[in-house]
Amino acid sequence: MKPNCECMGPFIFPVITCKNLNDEKEAARIKRLRFPIGNIGKFSFFDSKITKFDSFKMPIELRIKFIQIERTKITEIDLFAFFASRFTLQRLQITHNNLKRLRFSDLRYFESLQYLDLYYNSLKSVEDNAFGFNPFLKSIDLSFNSISYIGSYAFYELPNLRNLDLRFNKLKIVNNNAFTSRMPPPNLHDSLTLDLSHNQMFLIAEDAFTRTVFKKLDLSHNRLKRFESKHFEPIVNTMVALREGTILVE
Repeated sequence: MKPNCECMGPFIFPVITCKNLNDEKEAARIKRLRFPIGNIGKFSFFDSKITKFDSFKMPIELRIKFIQIERTKITEIDLFAFFASRFTLQRLQITHNNLKRLRFSDLRYFESLQYLDLYYNSLKSVEDNAFGFNPFLKSIDLSFNSISYIGSYAFYELPNLRNLDLRFNKLKIVNNNAFTSRMPPPNLHDSLTLDLSHNQMFLIAEDAFTRTVFKKLDLSHNRLKRFESKHFEPIVNTMVALREGTILVE
C-alpha cells in the first residue's frame, strides 16, 4: 500500500504532494517511492498525523528546491532526513504545526538555503550561536511561536540576512548580542528589517544590536518604558548617513 502521494507540475519544476498520512509507519513508505526524476521543484507534506521526521525511518532521497510541511502533528524534525537536498534546497517552510525542537545549527549544511519559514509553531527559544555560517540565507520568519529567549550571537553567522520576523512571541528581555552581526553588509542599503513587535519586552541589553545595520526596526506593541541613547544612537546615526531607515516604537 502506497502513501497518498502524487507527482504533478511541469518537467522543469515537478511537485510532489503527500497528504492525509495517519502515522509514522505509513509515512515511512515515502522512502520506498520511486519517481522518474531525482530533481524535484517542490515537496509538499500536509494534513497528516505524524509527530516527527526521522532521518533513519524517513530519508527523502530526492534533490528538492522547496520543502513545505504544513498542518501536521510534528513536534521535531531531523533535518538530515533531507540531506540529499543539501545542495539544492532554497526554501524550507514548516508552518502551522506543533514544532517544538529544531537544530538550527544543522541548517549550515544546506548551502543554497535562502528562505526559512517557521511561523505558527511552538518553538520556545533560539539558543546561543544557533545558526552556523550560511552565506545565502536572507529571510527567517519565526513569528507566532512561543519564543521567550534569544541567545547571544544567535544570528551572527548570517552575513546576508535581510528579514527577521519575531512578531507575536513571548520575548521579555533582549539579551546581550542577541542580534549582533559579525560585520555590516557589504552594501549598507541591503540592511536588516527586524520585527520584534507584539512581544512582552521591557528591557533591551546594551549590546543587543552591535554592528547591526537596520533598514527597519519594529519594537511596537511591547512594554518598553524608555529607550536608552546608548542602544539607539548608533542605529539612528547610520540611518541618517544612509538617508533611510525606520524605527517603530509606538
